[in-house]
Amino acid sequence: TKDGNIEITLLSDVNFPSGSADLSEAGKKSLKTLAPLLKGKFAPYQIRVEGHTDSTPLAKTKSKYNDNFGLGSARSLSVVRFMESELAIEPTRLMSASRGQHEPVADEKTESGRRKNRRVEIVVVVPHDAAMSMAK
Repeated sequence: TKDGNIEITLLSDVNFPSGSADLSEAGKKSLKTLAPLLKGKFAPYQIRVEGHTDSTPLAKTKSKYNDNFGLGSARSLSVVRFMESELAIEPTRLMSASRGQHEPVADEKTESGRRKNRRVEIVVVVPHDAAMSMAK
């Protein structure tokens, strides 16, 4: 990223059923492929997991998550818990955050755009001095 962090984007429709924060088998498999990198080269760094949604209001799961912030938060927390319990990543390295629908990367007027906006971003937080040495 522009601030020197490493960002890995996982599309939510691969990782979660629509309107759900239950991590799918495909999502678990995707995360398992990242484990060697997160526990190897990036082991010294914090990991922030951000849940993003599209702007479509919740219907079926509104009572459970309240809104898109709640759904994004539940999804990021689901990933964090999986990273701790199944990938054995130290919980002191993990952070969970929700951006809800407020940081879209694509046009919300199309299904394709909404699909791109439904995502989980795994951000490896690299301190500035380490980022500068990686860039060399």
